[in-house]
Amino acid sequence: TATLHNARFGLSTKILYPYHPLFGEDYEVFGAAGGKRDMVYIRLADKSSKGVPAWMFDPAICAVIRLTDKPLIDCYALTRLAQLLDSMSSDAPTGEHEPKTGTEDKGVGSET
Repeated sequence: TATLHNARFGLSTKILYPYHPLFGEDYEVFGAAGGKRDMVYIRLADKSSKGVPAWMFDPAICAVIRLTDKPLIDCYALTRLAQLLDSMSSDAPTGEHEPKTGTEDKGVGSET
């Protein structure tokens, strides 16, 4: 499996991502799952547990997160990414994933 973090050394016990609702609080870390999910499991005050992406505990990553006056990502690029992800849906009949162009024949008025 592809493990993003194979050791938890250096991770805070605080969620450092400033936009997470549990930001800044100290939590007991009791488990982790590596691989593509790469989650850290914490115990909440009510004794329930919650999985939080491991990168939200990483000081190096969270130190560079900031608000800006202007977007840093081109909206056109996000639209193209959304189209690509839509085209890779599980309903692709042949299993091949090619981006949809929006000009596909929907079957209306076509002869079979």
